[in-house]
Amino acid sequence: MLGLYEPLDMKKLENFISVSPVLKFVEILATRLTEPLSPESKLYQAEYIEIIQNDLTLPAVLRHFQGRRASLECIRCDNSELSKFVNAWKSGEACQKLEFLKVERLPGNDQVFAQILHAIGAKYIDAAKQPPTHSLPRFSSRFIVLDNERAMTPITSHTYVVRESDNRVASVLIQEKKFYFGVWDKTEEEFLRMVE
Repeated sequence: MLGLYEPLDMKKLENFISVSPVLKFVEILATRLTEPLSPESKLYQAEYIEIIQNDLTLPAVLRHFQGRRASLECIRCDNSELSKFVNAWKSGEACQKLEFLKVERLPGNDQVFAQILHAIGAKYIDAAKQPPTHSLPRFSSRFIVLDNERAMTPITSHTYVVRESDNRVASVLIQEKKFYFGVWDKTEEEFLRMVE
């Protein structure tokens, strides 16, 4: 586990991480960074990453993260980066091991969020049917157990996307200015059989 708080000197951080084993959990709380992380940073290999900050590092995290779970809160976000991320995931170019992503504080309104869903080619479950709920066990390691609310919010959504390479499904939910993305270990056919 690594917790990073103000002030954050990125050169020192990169030096520390480069000689450390891959971390299970990384938490960063910073209003600004002195410079961006290297795309090859071992920080992106952490199993679980939680970042709260003002700077626009969302694109870098979404492009380079290789872990399983990410929770990001970005005061100034560009919603188009979410579309790029989902489309890269769908094509098999990004985040192959990802199980869960939450991005908080999205700018915009329902119309903007509908545009995001259109841009990612979202598919829809009939509104009269009950979609399955995506949930994961809480994250824990030898040193930390995150409570479920902070760590992994269950996702019940009528909206989903499908990865082209293996037909795997991810539930997508935009609610209360938060973006949730939960990857199932199911193909689209298996996923749709769970719909009631």
